[in-house]
Amino acid sequence: MGVKPIIAAAAFMAGLHAGTAFAIPPGNYDRSCRNIREGRDSLSASCRDHGGRWVRSTVRFASCSGRVYIQNIGGQLRCTTG
Repeated sequence: MGVKPIIAAAAFMAGLHAGTAFAIPPGNYDRSCRNIREGRDSLSASCRDHGGRWVRSTVRFASCSGRVYIQNIGGQLRCTTG
């Protein structure tokens, strides 16, 4: 793990503990999602599923506790460990 992911993880965890705004975890979702929208506590996008269809998905940052990477998995945004 390089320095950049460690800094991103630290910033994300700081956002979780601050109790106000959440930091968006890094991820590769932007490769297979479009119309990406950042909310105060969530990230929404239309993501391609396994069949190539565009599916609307939302992930709440609070569900990312301990996971610092967002991926499109079968059309659904999910928090993972990368």
